[in-house]
Amino acid sequence: MSETASIAEAIDPGLANSRALSPRASRQMIDEPVIHCFHRASPAYGHFIFDCLAPILSLRDVILSGRAKILIPSFFPAWGPRILRAAGFDVASHLKFITKDVAVCPEVILSTAIDSRNCFRPVREICQSLTKLPEAVRPSSRKMIYLTRRNQVTYSDRTISNEDEVVRALVKMGFAIVEPGNLAFEEQVSLFHGADIVVAAHGSAFGNLPFSRPRSTLIDLMPTTYINYWPRRNFGPERWALNLTTFFQLNYLLVFCQSHTVEATTKGASSPIVSTVDIDLLERAVNAAKAFQHPA
Repeated sequence: MSETASIAEAIDPGLANSRALSPRASRQMIDEPVIHCFHRASPAYGHFIFDCLAPILSLRDVILSGRAKILIPSFFPAWGPRILRAAGFDVASHLKFITKDVAVCPEVILSTAIDSRNCFRPVREICQSLTKLPEAVRPSSRKMIYLTRRNQVTYSDRTISNEDEVVRALVKMGFAIVEPGNLAFEEQVSLFHGADIVVAAHGSAFGNLPFSRPRSTLIDLMPTTYINYWPRRNFGPERWALNLTTFFQLNYLLVFCQSHTVEATTKGASSPIVSTVDIDLLERAVNAAKAFQHPA
């Protein structure tokens, strides 16, 4: 954990924007120690789990003892409080909400995971706390699940052009089709904790990987667009799913999907990514996964 604003500004350049705020901007004085880890990408479920929830759980004793509260920004996702409650925190006692344009915090603990490094290069001591959450959840009876991004609001605009075909093939092979973005946190934990094989488009649904049992299998449908997608972040290749499955002792099968970007309809918005899944390759990956030794 880093405890200086200068470090925060270096690893989260968006904080520099506070210098350009209007003098008329309303200011909120935070008169107690707080923990800041919910960065601007935290509304994306995967970032929420690895960059924010994991560091918070590593400081559980500090929070529960009242020595510091969790700082909650204005862009905090609506589903966030439920996850924090499920993790054992009380919204009224352990959270501090920012209600003004600017929050002034004399005492703040800043997570080094604020630059997403815990996704790309997971730290054992930080991630280990996540594996304890399924202890109070009954595992789902669904052994093979496909996670679709359709019919839900997602942080990033990524679609599969032939998803109907993907669904038909997987249903024929015995998969249940699930929309994780429309499920409560506890239900997502239950699904991953019970599944032997998970097929999903590359993205935030992988935030549930810590809840999987060792030797279960992830089949990652990754757009080819994601090759060298993050060169400016100095994280190297797009291998965070491989890093995480290795850390949690899961099997990992990668299915590259031909993809292309579509021009954004709004200036400054990210470009949507559309990919196409090779059904034959997907079926081969599933058959390979079925041959693995499954969790006990």
